[in-house]
Amino acid sequence: MINNIMSIAGTDPISGAGIQSDIKTFSALKTYGVSVITSIISQNSFEVRKIFPLNPNLVVNQMNAIFDDIYIHAIKIGVLVNDKIIKAISTNLQKKRIKCPIIFDPILFSSNGKCLLKIKYIKSLKENLFPLLTLITPNLFEILFLIKKIKNKILKKEIYLLLREIRDFNIPWVLLKGGHLKGKKCIDFLCNFKKIIKFISKKINNKNIHGTGCTFSSAITALLSKYNNIPISVYLAKKYLNKTLINSNKLNITKKNCIINHFYKFWNNFDLI
Repeated sequence: MINNIMSIAGTDPISGAGIQSDIKTFSALKTYGVSVITSIISQNSFEVRKIFPLNPNLVVNQMNAIFDDIYIHAIKIGVLVNDKIIKAISTNLQKKRIKCPIIFDPILFSSNGKCLLKIKYIKSLKENLFPLLTLITPNLFEILFLIKKIKNKILKKEIYLLLREIRDFNIPWVLLKGGHLKGKKCIDFLCNFKKIIKFISKKINNKNIHGTGCTFSSAITALLSKYNNIPISVYLAKKYLNKTLINSNKLNITKKNCIINHFYKFWNNFDLI
C-alpha cells in the first residue's frame, strides 16, 4: 500500500517550490501527494511578485474534502500568510483529531527577501499550530524571526543558544537548516529535548536553490511516513536533496536560477516509454 501525504501550502506557477514542488517530491519518493492550497503566489525562480491568500473557509473545505475520502499518513505545512488561515487550519486539525506526523516548514521569507508572514502573526503560530507539530524545519533567518531577534550574522557557536530558545516552544523535534552558515560544509542541526544530532555534508555550490527548503521538508515528511523515525528521515531526505541539486544542471528550464531536479532517478533519458 502506498502512503498518502498532504501538503498545505502556497502555489508556485513554475513548479519549483510550494505545492507543486511538494507533489513532485512525494511522487519521487514513491508516496501519493494530495494538496490544500492556502494562497496563490505569483513567483518565478528569482522573485515573489504577489501573494493572494485564499479564504480560510475554502482552505478548510479542501482539507475536509481530502480527509473524507483519503487516509493521510503525514502532513507537511508551508506558507500560511495570515492569522485567519493559521487558526482555521489548526482548529480543523484538532477537530478532525489528526494523529499523523505534522511537519511545519516556516516559510517566512522568499529567496529574494519578500516577507511572507508578518511578525505580528508569530504569536498565533505559537499558540495555535505549534502544539500540534511533530517537527519544525526553519533556516537561520526563520529561527531568528520566530524568536524575534534581528541579526545579520550568525556564528556557529551561537547555534546551540538558538536551538535552546526554539526548544522552549515545546515542539518535539527541531531541524535547523544550516545552509546559510559560512564554510565549505553544510551542517544541519536536529534536536529534541534530550540530544542534538548534526548532519554534515559538503556544500554544493550552485545557484539552483529555488525550492530547496520546500523539497527538504516535504522529503522528510514522505520518508517519515515510511520509516517512522525522524533522524533517519532527515538523513535520507538530505541525501535526496543533495542529489536533486547535483543533477539540477541537467535541466534547462528557467532563464536565471535552474529548477532542482526532483526526478533525477527517472530522467536519465527522455524516452517517452
